[in-house]
Formats: sequence, structure tokens, C-alpha cells
Amino acid sequence: MPTVHLSIPDRLYDELREVAEAYGIQVTDLIKILVKNGVRLAKNGSLSSGSIDVEKIDELTQKMVKLETAVEEIKKQIERQSKINASMIKALEEKTSNLEFAIEEIEEKVDKEKQIFHPQLIDR
Repeated sequence: MPTVHLSIPDRLYDELREVAEAYGIQVTDLIKILVKNGVRLAKNGSLSSGSIDVEKIDELTQKMVKLETAVEEIKKQIERQSKINASMIKALEEKTSNLEFAIEEIEEKVDKEKQIFHPQLIDR
């Protein structure tokens, strides 16, 4: 089997090692996979010297950061609104309870008044 020797920067090797460890494979096997995938892309015409569009990656990264920021802001707004809603619900429950109590008191008074002012019917 032919052998290829590569000289790569330490930082790139560290990245390869991290990825290989994440997949539970050796660095050399990862390199073989990456080369094989690169050859497929090249055969399909998808690989060119400028195939990695750094500007596009930066643009997409910036959009992703903006979206993440927007999502976090929306989460905060939802949390604030949820707290407001919860306190409003509590206040409405208290008012409802007070109104129910007041209605019961009024009904009791009305019943007492009925007993006092209700004329007795006399049979003739």
C-alpha cells in the first residue's frame, strides 16, 4: 500500500486529534476519511482552490450570532411577560375571591331583609 507523509502545523494536528477522539478513531483514519471525501468532491467538480468560502462562513456566522442574540432577547421578553401574566392572574384571583365574598355578604343581607320586610299573607 502506498504511503504518504504529510507535514502539518501543530494546531491543525491538534484539531484533527480532537475530531478523531470525538469519533473514537485514530488521526490517520480520520485523514483517510477526509481525503476520500475530498476526492469525491473533486470528482464531482465541487472542490476548487477556493471551495471554502471564508467570507460566506463569516457572513453566516454573523447571522447565526444575530439570531442567537434575538432568540435570547425573545426568551427574556417571554420570561418577563410570563411574570407579569402570573402577577396579573394572582391579582385577578384575589379580586374574584373578594367579589365572591362581597356577593355572599350581600346575599346574606338580602335574605335577612326579606325576612324583615316580607309581609305575611293573611287568609280571608
